[in-house]
Amino acid sequence: MHLSDVQSAIIDLFQAGVLAAHPETLLREIPLPPFETATPVALIALGKAAVPMATIAHHRLANANIPLHYGVVIGHVDEPSLDPTLTYLCGDHPVPGARSIAAARAIKHLISTWPQSTPVWVLVSGGTTSLLAAPLPPANLEVLSELWCACDAAGLPIEAMNDLRGRILQYGAGRLATALRPRPVYPYILSDVIGNRPTAIGSGPCSAYPANDAPARALLDVLSLSSRSRDLFLRVLDRHPVPTCLPTTALPCLFGENKVAQRGAALAARQSGWEVVSEDTLFAGDAASTGREFASTLLTIPQRSVPQVLIQGGETTVTLGDTNVSGLGGRNQEAALAAARQLDAESATECFVLCAGTDGRDGATDAAGAIVHGLSWGEMIDVGVNPAACLREHRSSRALSAVGALVVTGATGTNVMDLMLGVVPPTSGWSPFGK
Repeated sequence: MHLSDVQSAIIDLFQAGVLAAHPETLLREIPLPPFETATPVALIALGKAAVPMATIAHHRLANANIPLHYGVVIGHVDEPSLDPTLTYLCGDHPVPGARSIAAARAIKHLISTWPQSTPVWVLVSGGTTSLLAAPLPPANLEVLSELWCACDAAGLPIEAMNDLRGRILQYGAGRLATALRPRPVYPYILSDVIGNRPTAIGSGPCSAYPANDAPARALLDVLSLSSRSRDLFLRVLDRHPVPTCLPTTALPCLFGENKVAQRGAALAARQSGWEVVSEDTLFAGDAASTGREFASTLLTIPQRSVPQVLIQGGETTVTLGDTNVSGLGGRNQEAALAAARQLDAESATECFVLCAGTDGRDGATDAAGAIVHGLSWGEMIDVGVNPAACLREHRSSRALSAVGALVVTGATGTNVMDLMLGVVPPTSGWSPFGK
């Protein structure tokens, strides 16, 4: 196989994983909520996967002769194709903005028009925290923006981040479920977090948070926040304790997670005649360290007559600190660049590593991530890029784009964290390689 053929084959494995974890695949297989036939229901779909979730949910309701009279979709795509019976609003991501607040206001208005007996199907995916972000008083949009940026700069794990953010939001920490009371509420969740805890997915709009807010208060002390924002946040915590009693129907149904994507990629690899070394494995932690460790693990796999594939999933973090970064990269690109360095150091010229987000977007770039091989690091140097400096300064996209290593998929319609795929060549090697 030529270099480009190997790259395409590995990207195809990634795409197979994304397809396996797509709402149109997953929501076709699970039972519907216990709706009564011919009884009108309402639908709320939230997050990066909101559009396909709402579309397939609408189709399934129609096939079951259950009328949809009310529906609202909050996503991140500017002009999606949706049934006209669904109201669509685009929020702001990754940092909340005016559109996020407008989306929250629209949800509040629509809920007020729904009969109190209407059952509500709530579909939640990652990205909801920012897309449906309206602050509780006395906080404002400035506080939200500062908090989001401070959490990112600190490289916080998503569970800690969303435990903090959900407590300041009008529809976080179970407050959407309480706003829908007394209607029956049926939350279905597509997980983008390790452990699949409902409170961490989209900041738990229909999930009860721990009443103890001491960890959130302590976290404020380690974030780089202005004294004013910190004071306003504390006032929100004092004035708005999280609800502890949610509707009895609001027990979350998990319908998709990262391991589904891993298994989809593994199945595609086996169907191609490649051997899968590992799957159902999750990673977390610093992006560069994770990429380097993944490459090191890959190099311990012995070569066989067919390519060997190492598959892992999860989500890393990047701690920016005081670095002056202009958004040229993301956690997957940083992991891929670190992996390229490790492959180069070990002279593993024919090994490949792909790191990409299943949602199709990595950081503030148009790329889902990147695919590198053992020659990538040297190629970057040959074209005049300093990859070590780019890695150190969190500017991975510049180095990777210089050698055509970025993986661009566009918005995928799902969001189940990230995938890392590593490939060891067969004993005969890729022929000819690098030409």
